[in-house]
Amino acid sequence: MYKNLKLHEKFYDLGFLIPVLFLFLQACSSDDDFVKIPEEIEVETVKIQINVNDNLQWMNFWVADGANYFEEEGIRLEIIWGENPNDSFLDGEAEIAIQTRTQFWQSIAKEVSILAFANLLENEPINLIIKKEIAEERGLTSSLSLKERLEGLNGLNIGLAQGPIPRLDYLFESQDLVIDDLIRKVIVHDQNEAFESGEVDGLFTHTPYLEKAMMNQNGYMLINLSRAELNGLSNRNIHMLVAKSEYVETNRNTLVRISRAICKAQQLIHTDKFKTKEALQNSVLKLTFPEGLEKIIEIYEPAIPKKVAFIEGGWLKEIPLLPNDNGLEGITLEEVKQYYSNEFALVGNCN
Repeated sequence: MYKNLKLHEKFYDLGFLIPVLFLFLQACSSDDDFVKIPEEIEVETVKIQINVNDNLQWMNFWVADGANYFEEEGIRLEIIWGENPNDSFLDGEAEIAIQTRTQFWQSIAKEVSILAFANLLENEPINLIIKKEIAEERGLTSSLSLKERLEGLNGLNIGLAQGPIPRLDYLFESQDLVIDDLIRKVIVHDQNEAFESGEVDGLFTHTPYLEKAMMNQNGYMLINLSRAELNGLSNRNIHMLVAKSEYVETNRNTLVRISRAICKAQQLIHTDKFKTKEALQNSVLKLTFPEGLEKIIEIYEPAIPKKVAFIEGGWLKEIPLLPNDNGLEGITLEEVKQYYSNEFALVGNCN
């Protein structure tokens, strides 16, 4: 008797659900439905200006390319390579561009008509490495406090390019140390050669010199700023995608789709290193040191934003870190606010 009752209840449930399901499907097929079958996305060509094809500091862009995330969003990118993006971008046919932090701030200083719409890097890409034997001799390890590690560099020659000097200075200042009392800064052109020859004892450097020195030249990473070891050099807006203002006005949805593709790439970088490597190898990226790809993915993963929105407090951190010789003095936060927008991250649900 109870068996039959249960069986009856099951048939009753089905009998109730079938008309309900029919009514639901009928409603969804109406003109003002709220459940829609996605329409085929029309492919749109977007011209982008990029200055170099080997920079892994915008790893998320290359991953979006190699994993076909732009294509999934109906975007076909036509890359225009150029040595001076500020000039060739503004005067050329490209609609969007990748700009470094310095190029973006130079655009603001010149009152160029652009808008930044996606943040590509939030933590410092430059890290400090020294010869492994020097680290061992001095008992320097990453477990020491930041101040102890910096003090342990006393008397060493540290090689770097001209641009990062303000950031190296800030690193020492943050620990109440006078940099010139401890180390000698050496401006070098070929950083790996200077490290190999012994001209310098350490490097304040980024990809590809960083991973090459670590893997092939017995380098030891003493300070990993990409992992947000120092607040003042993390949670920033370092490299970005920008668009010409006139393009923004008529192509807002395009910028949302591009932002969403970058967001997918960032999520992949933070969850699957193997697929990240695969995507980078499938992209148009030119690897100058292929052997170091896994190493630099490991180092830079924490520096890649989890979302594409700009960090509001990150702009203030950037101001004291800018090079002194580029006419960037005096730019205010109010001025910066006119040159970026988080609208596209918000609409693309990746803020």
